[in-house]
Amino acid sequence: MGLKDLTALKELMSRLEMLEGEVSLLRDQCTGDRACCGAQVTGVVGTKPYCHGHGNYSAESCGCVCEPGWKGPNCTEPECPGNCQNRGRCVDGTCECFKGFAGADCSLEICPVDCGAHGRCVGGVCICSDGFIGDDCSRTKCPDNCRGRCVDGVCVCDEPWTGSDCSELVCPKDCYDRGRCQNGTCYCHEGYAGKDCGERTCANNCHGHGFCVNGQCDCAAGFGGDDCSRVTCLNDCNGRGSCFNGMCICDVGYQGADCSQLACLNNCNSRGQCVNGQCACDVGFQGDDCAELSCPNNCRQRGRCVNGQCVCEEGFAGEDCSVRTCPSNCYGRGKCIKGRCACQAGFTGEDCGEVSCPRNCRNRGQCTDGQCVCDEGFSGEDCGQKACLNDCLTRGDCVDGKCVCREGYSGRDCSVQACPGNCNSRGRCVGGRCTCESGYEGEGCTELSCLNNCRDNGRCLDGLCVCDEGYIGEDCSEVSPPKDLSVGEVTSDTVDLSWDNEMLVTEYLVTYVPTRPGGLQMEFTVAGDKAAATVKELEPGIEYLINVYAVLSNKKSIPISARVATELPKPDGVIFKSVKETSVEVMWDQLDISFDGWEIYFRNTVSLPISFEDSPQEFIKRLGEKVER
Repeated sequence: MGLKDLTALKELMSRLEMLEGEVSLLRDQCTGDRACCGAQVTGVVGTKPYCHGHGNYSAESCGCVCEPGWKGPNCTEPECPGNCQNRGRCVDGTCECFKGFAGADCSLEICPVDCGAHGRCVGGVCICSDGFIGDDCSRTKCPDNCRGRCVDGVCVCDEPWTGSDCSELVCPKDCYDRGRCQNGTCYCHEGYAGKDCGERTCANNCHGHGFCVNGQCDCAAGFGGDDCSRVTCLNDCNGRGSCFNGMCICDVGYQGADCSQLACLNNCNSRGQCVNGQCACDVGFQGDDCAELSCPNNCRQRGRCVNGQCVCEEGFAGEDCSVRTCPSNCYGRGKCIKGRCACQAGFTGEDCGEVSCPRNCRNRGQCTDGQCVCDEGFSGEDCGQKACLNDCLTRGDCVDGKCVCREGYSGRDCSVQACPGNCNSRGRCVGGRCTCESGYEGEGCTELSCLNNCRDNGRCLDGLCVCDEGYIGEDCSEVSPPKDLSVGEVTSDTVDLSWDNEMLVTEYLVTYVPTRPGGLQMEFTVAGDKAAATVKELEPGIEYLINVYAVLSNKKSIPISARVATELPKPDGVIFKSVKETSVEVMWDQLDISFDGWEIYFRNTVSLPISFEDSPQEFIKRLGEKVER
């Protein structure tokens, strides 16, 4: 028996108990002092359950006592609350209110129109909030039909509205300045999304090969790149190969799907085992690929292995270079002990090839052929005595190997003559005389000197040059230049110049050169007592660069300069011919210089430029056309 059958059985047993109780109650009523139900039973007797589950049967009334919300003989009809207060119809237990009333029991009086969010219905009439008017409180006292709160004639908008009449929707968080707001909707810029453009998007939506996390693609295995568009290889080939279409092309020495396995060179030539990329060679072989024959004990790192045999380094011998030898077999003057010579008395050196000196010259000299060549300051058979250099040149006393020099001399052997005050640390003492450093002079370098001795163009006073007239500069090396160059009258072939100079000069040098490329520079001199000059024989209509130098003792100053353009000459022989109402013929003598063209002006301010290439006929024709206009 299943769970459903057990539940049905329990419900059946419960109903049987209820029926037994009702039969027992009727039996008691019929057998007792009271008579059985005398009233006529109402309702449909065949209804099961009799009160439809919405009430209880009453033996006293011989009918159903319905629960609240239900009515009828068998409690089958829904009942409306308050009988709809006689302001509506009850339909299936729900009040359908008449016009002007509302509520579950039609007890509320409503207005004929919706008062909206800016008013409330009182007694069927809309009472508007402050700032709103109209039957439905929809119009504001503010201009433009304010949809917010009207405060002192100003429309104060409620969120999320904005604008002068609160008719515009604002966008959430102003789209974070990542898009444009249009009627409350954000239209996001590329790379952003969401109602407020607060979400970062990923390039190409990661091509469907990954997840977009805060604007960056978290690519699935096998893909990479900013937008997961690149096919990657397993473990990125471990940096030991290149990835091509998702497959690793391993570098030399590596293998496997991700190049993680080390390969051995030439597979060890079948003379050893490949262990982690390195050959473990069999006995008798060596090398990166076990291709070479090995030597016993690898020659103990004391020689080279050549075709399986040790070529020992100097000082070693034997099959594996394990035997130490002595150089030159100690020349028979000593014994070879562990590769070192133990020399006999009177001999020394690595190979006992040198004759030794007494007491090894006390480390104060060199032993040459058994005799000591003492270092400077020592003497004797074994260099045991101290000596003074050059015996102090008889200019001092030798005390414990050092010279104590007499006054006026110094040095290790008293050979150096001393200088006054030791040159006061401002120079070097050479042969008893001071060679002073730059900036000092005098017998003991006590006096300040001037730069370059003022070039003999001034006096040195406390280290500063007081220059002679006409010279300037820190060392009086420069000539004082002229000042205030002025350009006077300018003609077609001359330029008048003038300048100022209060200093002594020998003469002035004037140079001039055309500023256009290829010009030849010319020059002339002016007496030193003059301050003016005229540049002559210039070409008309040319710009010149003019420089004026002061010259003193064949030395030039820096120049003062001016750029001057000479005048163009006026045409000669101007005549007027064939004067008519609308034209006039003008003729003149041609110039023998190069220039761009002519320009003619009329007295009535009408001007007409003429090109140098114009023929007289063309010029007269254009002149007539100009006058007619």
